[in-house]
Amino acid sequence: MQIVAKRKRRLLQTAAISTAILCAPFLITQGIYVGLRTPLLADAAGPKQGTVGNSDNPLRVLIVGESSVAGVGAETHADALTGQFAAGLHARTGRTIEWEAIARSGATLKIACDEIIPQLTEKCRTRPAGSTDLVLIVIGANDIIRLEREHRWLPHLEQFIAALRQQVGDVPIIFSAPPRYNRVTAFPEPLRSTFYLFGLMLYHAAERWSFDDDRFHVVLPDLDIDDTLLACDQFHLNPRGYRLWAEWLADAIAPLVQEPSSKQIVSF
Repeated sequence: MQIVAKRKRRLLQTAAISTAILCAPFLITQGIYVGLRTPLLADAAGPKQGTVGNSDNPLRVLIVGESSVAGVGAETHADALTGQFAAGLHARTGRTIEWEAIARSGATLKIACDEIIPQLTEKCRTRPAGSTDLVLIVIGANDIIRLEREHRWLPHLEQFIAALRQQVGDVPIIFSAPPRYNRVTAFPEPLRSTFYLFGLMLYHAAERWSFDDDRFHVVLPDLDIDDTLLACDQFHLNPRGYRLWAEWLADAIAPLVQEPSSKQIVSF
């Protein structure tokens, strides 16, 4: 099985890198075109934290990441990924969800290490130990569009998780890939397929790395995004798109937190 897995890994790496090299002239031209015609949207308005429900045994969720966590494409966090995920998790577990988002639009994993971790460190100075029960990380899309290589990306992931652990302790950490953009026409071919291959390469690498940490899980949403689920920039999700992603994540993560006294981690 390990031999087969290694072969698949090499095939995926070869496919991603070969496609990028062979299609480089097209990718450069298409990337410039997409970048020029994509308007810059603001982060979601309103508080970056909230509470859903009023039951005992609240679940304190920290959500960190890039523009999806910042809510770009939605007017408020209630309509963005963070608010809809909290609502979905509450609906499935019956627990009060106390959520807080720390985000930086445009962040790569390296930028997250440099900018998000210091923000988290500063916040944790004013909070008691054990004030986080679950962490959701949403980051990687900007690494994909930069065609980041696995051997450079994984050290940043390791650094980020280690720094995060220093602040939140030994709590479950869920690392979510974005939904698949295979049906989005705003990304022409071969740009669309190249992004898809690099996404597979990076997140499967994170998945393999997670095998050594039973409190860290990588989830790959089984969702295909089309043009109707995108904001006006044809890149970020709109509230409908965020709802689909949030509902999928809530379904996947709810088994972790339905029983407050349980410390078991389920596999995804």
